[in-house]
Amino acid sequence: MICKSAGYINFRNISDQKIEFCDGVNVICGDNAQGKTNALEGIYLHAACRSHRAAKDREMIGFSGDFARVTLDYSSGGRENGLDMTITSAGRKICKKNSLVIKRASDYIGNFRAVLFTPGHLSVVKDGPSERRNFLDSALCQLYPSYMAHLRDFNRLLLQRNRLLSMMASGEISGGDADANLDVWTEKLVFESEFVSHMRSDYTEKLSSIVADIFDDMTSGGEKVRLSYVGGHTADEYRELFSKARRKEIAAGTTLYGVHRDDIGIYLNENAVRAYGSQGQQRSVSLAMKLAEGEISKQITGEYPVFLLDDILSELDERRKSYIMSGLDKRQVIITACSFEKSFEGARLIVCKGGRYSETQNLTDTGRI
Repeated sequence: MICKSAGYINFRNISDQKIEFCDGVNVICGDNAQGKTNALEGIYLHAACRSHRAAKDREMIGFSGDFARVTLDYSSGGRENGLDMTITSAGRKICKKNSLVIKRASDYIGNFRAVLFTPGHLSVVKDGPSERRNFLDSALCQLYPSYMAHLRDFNRLLLQRNRLLSMMASGEISGGDADANLDVWTEKLVFESEFVSHMRSDYTEKLSSIVADIFDDMTSGGEKVRLSYVGGHTADEYRELFSKARRKEIAAGTTLYGVHRDDIGIYLNENAVRAYGSQGQQRSVSLAMKLAEGEISKQITGEYPVFLLDDILSELDERRKSYIMSGLDKRQVIITACSFEKSFEGARLIVCKGGRYSETQNLTDTGRI
């Protein structure tokens, strides 16, 4: 999969620009707060149908208008395609593929696939379980559009079940009707929980195998990594779990068990890397997980996704920089950076200044634009 170009109208600080990319390494270079990350955010929007930065979609609309628009031309499977997303001031997204409106996000996601790697992803190992669940969900939504629909339904059911449990805990509702309603919401939640946990568990198994190989190569066989999904159950196991926890959940007023509390166990030489790994080891595992995400996408779809690296190399030492760049050889990579490095030689350089982008090769001796 290749991103040919991206067009922006009133998106963040980008008023009206089009950026063209080569099939290999592309470097968007410039000082901070000039629009480098904004450019990557617009590309990733077409992969995830949501921003990795904005809490609300309307935050992406520039100050000079009441809408934002981002277009993307890409090739996949030998075919050229175009995606078009408009964000209104009300926060509504209007999505099109090849000029045809696509109404459901689950039908839009998966057309264009990308692996996004930001400095925040380096903390996926040491941060809380929600970060690792988000890692799984983001990857699975791109690969399996139906997963997004099931995950959305799970979250909706969880919210409704929690609302009922809260009302039962406060005594606002009680008796047979309350119990019957709880049974209905529980059974629906059981179905979605089994689907989500099965997909996450299966993906984690694939991830573990590839991460182990990458980490073995990264450390020259010196250390072994293993990943396992923590908390997945079958439908019958979920029913039994909810049945035993019924009184406890009513007292707490919330759902205490389920896939919204699951995690990935990450072990380095059979010790929990979150607790016992050094910062360098944790970062190396995080790197391996993002590279493995791309490998799984290639296995399932037949082609590599586009790799988006947002100022990630500034956070890494030279050894890890070298490894990640060599690992992305012969794949399309779009990188943001404040300065040009030796590892970028041969790349297409795009200079970013004040939300404007131009291709150049004019560098100072220090490597800055």
